[in-house]
Amino acid sequence: FSGAPDLTPSREDPFLQQVVNGASHAAACFGPGRPLYLVGHSAGARAALHALCRPDMRSQLPRSFTGLVAFAVPPAHAAPKLGELPPGDRALLFAGARGGAVAATEAIERAVAASPA
Repeated sequence: FSGAPDLTPSREDPFLQQVVNGASHAAACFGPGRPLYLVGHSAGARAALHALCRPDMRSQLPRSFTGLVAFAVPPAHAAPKLGELPPGDRALLFAGARGGAVAATEAIERAVAASPA
């Protein structure tokens, strides 16, 4: 990111646009036929997840977008967003929490159970 990322809904647009622009640049550099994964850590992972949940940002991603791999996403931030992912989008989250892997797993399981089938 350029700047300190602020992912509050009223301020997140410039950071989400950086994710989309970076994905478009990568697709142009490596070829549109190659699968494109967004990979992020901490705030970058959260920004990518937020971008996928926003139709205006999701629609700007290259057609080669295949999925998200997110590292160190706190469950409290990831769980609500998982239910907002568009159907068919793939996301692999490696969540961390002070409570350990059990707390992360439980938060993610609750989010998945609450999402529409």
